[in-house]
Amino acid sequence: MGDFTERRKLPRMSASWPVTLYTAAEEVAGQTRNITSTGAYVECSERLNINETCWLQIRIPHRELMLMGKVIWSNLVIDNTGKEVSHAGLCFIHIEGEDRQVLNDAILESGT
Repeated sequence: MGDFTERRKLPRMSASWPVTLYTAAEEVAGQTRNITSTGAYVECSERLNINETCWLQIRIPHRELMLMGKVIWSNLVIDNTGKEVSHAGLCFIHIEGEDRQVLNDAILESGT
């Protein structure tokens, strides 16, 4: 049996930053749950389609970033109020200019 322990080269931070996802069909409100400079785990109001590409507007402390991401996994869960909530993992596939470093810095600052 293999060891499925996740090993990360980049810091991952639990973060509840507001995010708006712009899919081909709609605008979806959400929150990050954790984030790295290469992807994010997001809780949102609508289920996202696996392999869908969308723009994410993430409001990190003192700045907004616009990133393109691809949905790697997506599922629906029932929260403690009985409401369906979507959880999704996105891999960032396009980040403009210095935004990756700005995101890295925000992750490091929030983790301290």
